[in-house]
Parts: sequence; structure tokens; C-alpha cells
Amino acid sequence: MVSGISNSHRDKGDQFIMLLHRNPIDGSLSTRFCWDSLLLREMTSDPLLQSTSVVILDEVDERTLATDLLLGLLRDITLQRPCFRLVVMTSPGFRQRMVDYLGAVVTVVDIPGREELPSVVYRPIVSHDHVMAACHMVLDVHRRNDPGDVLVFLASDEEVLHCCSTLRTESMSLSPRLGILLPLPLTTNAGNGVQSVYEAESAGERRAYLSSSLAERSFSLPGIRYVIDTGREVQSVSITAVGSYINTFMR
Repeated sequence: MVSGISNSHRDKGDQFIMLLHRNPIDGSLSTRFCWDSLLLREMTSDPLLQSTSVVILDEVDERTLATDLLLGLLRDITLQRPCFRLVVMTSPGFRQRMVDYLGAVVTVVDIPGREELPSVVYRPIVSHDHVMAACHMVLDVHRRNDPGDVLVFLASDEEVLHCCSTLRTESMSLSPRLGILLPLPLTTNAGNGVQSVYEAESAGERRAYLSSSLAERSFSLPGIRYVIDTGREVQSVSITAVGSYINTFMR
């Protein structure tokens, strides 16, 4: 997916992204990765998706408006196009609801996950600056010198860049015996820069991946042992009276 970012397409004003993968033999388009909203928009001109043979709908348990609409529309396509295939990916707890909705002919495939449950630690709130609190937790992990990379979830791209700058500055004063602490920002506008997450790590290096919801939905990151979640996100809220949107922090 990351290798196709140079071919991505973004509609102005919205986060509609399409990543294209072409057949290396004849250059034909074989795979597309896109947001659910973009596929929904495409179906306004091609309701039966005649040029598509398989659609994989991921994380349907998130229940976005676009995903819910797509489920109904794609189910209708399977009835009208017998050769069309719909693959729905969801969490185990949402599986039976999908089976009931899609019908008795659904084939269910269980993919086993890791059996070891992670340890969850809630830190007391000692500061209203959650970005600095996340930075301090990353530095604490690095000082313990235990193996494993860190993934940090922040509310926005601005917070990601602020945290990255802070970690780069603070890590310069750490003991060289701890190894290198490498902050890697994953933002929605990173472009080809996100490919750095798949580059081979240097010996003694610890990576701190800093992201908003992008990393949660778009990447399978190796080597992560610690996840720090600030519990905040930025959502667009519609103000009907003035016909505009504002961004607000949600917890």
C-alpha cells in the first residue's frame, strides 16, 4: 500500500485517497486502495461497479456512514452480478451481525490473532499538555532500555510534528549507551515519506512512530512493543446555523 502513495489522488478539501497498484507485465490496473467515501462517490457514476470484480471492505465494525451505505449497495450488487465478490472484514464480536445481514450463504473465515493479551496501564493525569506527557512516556520507555519500538497516537498532524520535534531535541541529552531514539512522524500529508517506516532498522535503534488515526488503519508496523494513546482526536463538527464546520478535540 505504501509503495503506491506516489500515485495517490486527493480531492481538494476532503480526505479522499486512492492508491493504485498496476500489473508489472502489461500495466493494467489490478488493485486499488481507497477510502470508503471515495468508492461511494464512484458508485454515483457506476452503480454496479462493472469494472470491478472484488471489493474488500475493511473494518466495517467502525460503522461509518459511508461504510454502512456501501454494505447495502454492495450487497445489492452481489445479487445482480453473480460473478461479483464482496469480502467483509470485521472484528469477531461483529461477525454474527454481518452474517445475519448479508444472508445465510456467507462463507465465514476466522483468522486467529495473537493469544497473549497486552497489559494496559493508565497513567494519572499530571499535566494538561497531553503531547508533552506522551513525549515523557516515550523517553521513559527508552531510558529503561528494554527492547521494542513505540507507537504514539496523537490528535492531529500538528501534534505529531510537535512531538517529533520535542523527542529529537530531548533525545540529544540522553546517554549514548541507550542507543538511538528515532522519531518517525506518520501524517496524512507525509507522501512518500511514510515509506521510511519499512526501511531496515540500525543496530541499537528504537523507533517511535508518531501518528493520528492514520497508523491505526493504514499500516502494519513491525517491532512495536509499546503503544501510547493520548485518548484524543480531532473531529469536524457541523454548525448548521452558519453552514460551516469546525474542528474540535474529542476525548
